[in-house]
Amino acid sequence: MKKITLLILFSIVALSGFAQKRKSTSYVKLFDIKPVMPLDYKSRTIIVTLPELFQNDHNIVKLRTELQTTCLTQKIQKENPFIKAELVTSEITPRYDANGNFMTSLKVFLVVNYEAELIIRNASNEIIATKKLYVKGDDNMCLPILWPDDMVGISNKNLSSFQNVVNTTRSALNDRTIEKATTALEKYFCGVSKIDTLNIYSGKGKLYDYTELDAAMELMKLTTKDIGLKKEDTVSTKKNLLSLIEIWKKEIATADLTNPEARISMEVYRGLQYNIASAYYFLKDFHQASMHAAIARFDPTEENQKIKITNNFEKNVQDLQFLIDLNL
Repeated sequence: MKKITLLILFSIVALSGFAQKRKSTSYVKLFDIKPVMPLDYKSRTIIVTLPELFQNDHNIVKLRTELQTTCLTQKIQKENPFIKAELVTSEITPRYDANGNFMTSLKVFLVVNYEAELIIRNASNEIIATKKLYVKGDDNMCLPILWPDDMVGISNKNLSSFQNVVNTTRSALNDRTIEKATTALEKYFCGVSKIDTLNIYSGKGKLYDYTELDAAMELMKLTTKDIGLKKEDTVSTKKNLLSLIEIWKKEIATADLTNPEARISMEVYRGLQYNIASAYYFLKDFHQASMHAAIARFDPTEENQKIKITNNFEKNVQDLQFLIDLNL
């Protein structure tokens, strides 16, 4: 029995030794995004109205917790003016391709129709700002397909299977919509000025050569360090970022997301998606950046896709998504 146990442990260690992992390098950047609205709005009470689907303890507590991190929660006298923020959302409906099939992306996402908008009013109930959080017909609006049976149903135009995907991911989508609404409020009334750490990822492991990805990692770091500074060569910056995106997209096209021993495993794949999102962010193509950040954030091991910040990578992706959303 002891020999069998030792053999099993040896096998596990041996197999894990061949799994391909992420490796990273990091650097510090200054981000300074000014608030859209006049500063006198900064100290005012905010009242938030949520759609009926969002009216549960989890989402309301989450919203209040996130608002506590903004400039909008300073202690204010009752007689002060207030801002009313209303979150409006639509039903989730199918998107169809040219052949009339449900539209999918990367074989793990279902492309859907969904709209969400934040409407901001003043004390006189006048609309002072609106912000589209999700736009109907946007190819970036995707839901993860969690179960293989759903994928079969999707390919057969099975509406009940479509609804299964919606039902299992709706809570996560509600959370994500609230995050985007909170970020929009921060953008309008608070702005962001902070020093943050950005990361670039390559792969590591005993089976494969990652020399080109290592070189790309270093070029990304070199290319972006001067962005926003007077000495930046904008022509060279754009050229380098586009060439890096091409390298990373070529690599992710070879990914095997089910095999941890593949050269571009799920772990490495998510890191390269983060790289692409970062590159698009610096190119100011925020819609592409948002799409690739969402893929990097996707973890099929998370129950119902309620993304948990379980390690530095998840935290880095969330921080990058926040910066992207401030610009969308």
